Amino acid sequence: SIYFGKKILNEYKIPKEFIRSAVLYALLTDPIGAIGSILMNLYIRMIPYTFKEKKHNLWEITKSSKASIKI
Repeated sequence: SIYFGKKILNEYKIPKEFIRSAVLYALLTDPIGAIGSILMNLYIRMIPYTFKEKKHNLWEITKSSKASIKI
């Protein structure tokens, strides 16, 4: 919405009725997969990813790409 404005949110909005029917269909056809998917979505939304930085924050020196590979 920062780049396209609020109008774009209405263009790609999925009605709640379609979402409910899709979840119900998934529960009826594959209950284990649907429950696992719902739990994974809740886990991803509730627990944010935390980026752990290195203590020294220095560039790691790489070896030359032209070095021969010993087999």
